Amino acid sequence: MQFKKTILALSVSLMLASCGGTTPTSGSVSEQPGSTSSAPVGEWSYSRNERNGKYVDLTLAKDRIPEGTNFYDACKPTVYYVDGEEREDYSLEKLRIEFEIVDRVNPEKVYSAGEALPAGWYYAQAKAPSKSREDRKPFVVEKVAVEKAEEGKGYHTVKREDMEFAKVGKHPNIGALGAGKFPSVGTPTLIVIPVQFTNSKFVDEQEAIDVLERAFFASNEELGDQQWESLKSYYYKSSYGLLDIQGSVSPVYTANMTTDQYASGSSAGQIMEDAIKWLSSQYGLNPRNYDYDGDGYIDGVEMVYMTDKQTPQGSGDSTWWNYCTTTNSLPNKANPTPHRLFWSRYDYVQNAYYAGSPDHPTLDVDAHTIVHETGHMMGLNDYYSYATDSQGGKVAGPAGCVDMMDQNVGDHNAYSKMMYNWVDAKVVDGTSTNFEITLNSYTDTGDFLVLRDTHEDPWNETPYDEYLIIEYYTPTGVNLKDSTGYPEWLQTTASGSSAYGHGGTYEIPGLQVFHVDSRLGATWGTYENEKTTQTGRGYVDEIRDEAEFKDDGTYVSASAFPHSNTVKSGDGRQSIDYETGNAGNYTEIHAIFSTPTNSLDSSSYASTMGNTTNLFGLESFGKAAMEADEDTKAVYGGSTFSRYGHRDYFVNDLLWDDGSTCTWTFSVVAQDENSVTLHFIDNSAI
Repeated sequence: MQFKKTILALSVSLMLASCGGTTPTSGSVSEQPGSTSSAPVGEWSYSRNERNGKYVDLTLAKDRIPEGTNFYDACKPTVYYVDGEEREDYSLEKLRIEFEIVDRVNPEKVYSAGEALPAGWYYAQAKAPSKSREDRKPFVVEKVAVEKAEEGKGYHTVKREDMEFAKVGKHPNIGALGAGKFPSVGTPTLIVIPVQFTNSKFVDEQEAIDVLERAFFASNEELGDQQWESLKSYYYKSSYGLLDIQGSVSPVYTANMTTDQYASGSSAGQIMEDAIKWLSSQYGLNPRNYDYDGDGYIDGVEMVYMTDKQTPQGSGDSTWWNYCTTTNSLPNKANPTPHRLFWSRYDYVQNAYYAGSPDHPTLDVDAHTIVHETGHMMGLNDYYSYATDSQGGKVAGPAGCVDMMDQNVGDHNAYSKMMYNWVDAKVVDGTSTNFEITLNSYTDTGDFLVLRDTHEDPWNETPYDEYLIIEYYTPTGVNLKDSTGYPEWLQTTASGSSAYGHGGTYEIPGLQVFHVDSRLGATWGTYENEKTTQTGRGYVDEIRDEAEFKDDGTYVSASAFPHSNTVKSGDGRQSIDYETGNAGNYTEIHAIFSTPTNSLDSSSYASTMGNTTNLFGLESFGKAAMEADEDTKAVYGGSTFSRYGHRDYFVNDLLWDDGSTCTWTFSVVAQDENSVTLHFIDNSAI
């Protein structure tokens, strides 16, 4: 009975300490929790740092917490700075309290307040730096039973078929570029048109056609071992076989103008319409063969142009750049119209960033830009920020660079693939509050987790909500070649050769976490005689493509897609806080690195690109995978996600954008080349 008596003594001590007086606090224990050993760990005592009636008072709502959670979220500390009769609450102050968690058996082991803790005896030290005062309290971390997750215990699966109605291509107000999106599932056929000008022509038209056939439609066998992917091979792999893009390259179209004439006022849309008419009259092109989803629009036209002009770096002029846009054409199911297009430089396709095979020495291709822009054709936004210093916006890289819709490398993340309707989603649902779950390689299998508040406001089971995406990155599939560093980002820049970090996807496996806030917005009010009066606005769960006018004289607007990854840029593309209608700080998708400091909201964000310290993982595995010796600096930045430990990544500090609280802590407890095991624990159930 010695153990029970000791814990009673400890609890009494804690109750005395919580009264906020100046009496020194102390406690004693005789054995380590969860251990069969009775080896003593010694007496613990501490006299609070108090001078002139001023001191810091730390109290704990819980002094016994389960293994695998973190001090802050589980013990729920309250911290006051006391000055005589005045008690100032420091509990929620982000910068004014420093916590340090010390293992009492091995005092050299020190943890942060957000790290997952193994079983043992600890004390927490709370320090108010500006006041030179501190307080300490003891607490216990116990071993407890951990369940093994299975369907219905810890999570349930939302099938892609059940989310098909939410696919981005179905909704003109969601994602990029409105209606007429290129289909993300099936076998749609793409029109690829090489374009030249009267003064700037391809040296060899047939070679240009061969290069584009290779870049857009080649198989991996045709590309060879040394090349990356074609558009077709990339999307077949990334979609797990659900998208098999068909098509061919047309004869070269010559625009009836010079490059200077084009730059002085012509549009890519007009060239597209003229080229389609030319192909129809000269080569019998039938637009109905290019409307796979039957919406009255040609699914997509990708024009690759030859120009004698340089890319206007830094000028904001997109004339000789790569971009997607739409025309004002209306749908026509009997004779589908060209509407959505990609305008791309030829030298960005034939730039030989990856060496070609010996069999094709002149046909080196690079499809990274083509793949990225086709992502827009299917409805995704850019995940980098458009803001620049001159616009007064936040120069940042919210998505962390390693993503196809960010810096044109690697795979699409699970949020994007949900929008495309390529993946099932496993959602943590609170049916177990302390469990372990194994995820397989996300890139290879599409396995991932959705995590959101499981209590008051569960996930709405569409991509359009606020939640975390948790996926196990592996340098396989479409990530493989980029994992050695993508040459475009490894080129020496004015900022030095390390301006883009590793310059590609990650070299070794690790856990990636993203915070998604793609909530939809709407306005509502009353109407009379076709005049509307707005009475409210805010975030909604419903996907509504058109305004709804009800018989009771009220209306609800069509759903808006208000968030982007550009914050306050001043250029019309900034993220909007839909409760106010003003420019806001909420990003559509933000990477959460394993390190507690958010390095992505600064102008130096690109230097983190592909660094493995961004990933969550076990250091022992990371060093073995990197073949690093014991003196090597940390491979991973940490192994635990917690609300407190990663508060720097959230606009509202300890709260999510919608004001809710993430009550879960999760940690990597095992991993190998193909899978990772995570321990989840719900702090609200402690």
